[in-house]
Amino acid sequence: RITREIPDEIAAHFGRDEEEVARAILEAFAASVYRRGGFSIETVRLLLGHESRSQTETFMLERGLALTEANEPDLIV
Repeated sequence: RITREIPDEIAAHFGRDEEEVARAILEAFAASVYRRGGFSIETVRLLLGHESRSQTETFMLERGLALTEANEPDLIV
């Protein structure tokens, strides 16, 4: 668990209550790290608590993120 205080005037841009703010910041973090190649789609799925990969793909597409296998670990066949 990571805790960080954010001034109310900034937090208000992310949501109406503490839960909305925390979720919005977590989603922004996940999207940012994925965009830089630091997270795989699966890692984003687990971090955000999505039940399926398609739910995560929808989340990413809604934010203009390219679905790329470049972020995925190499598969050993």
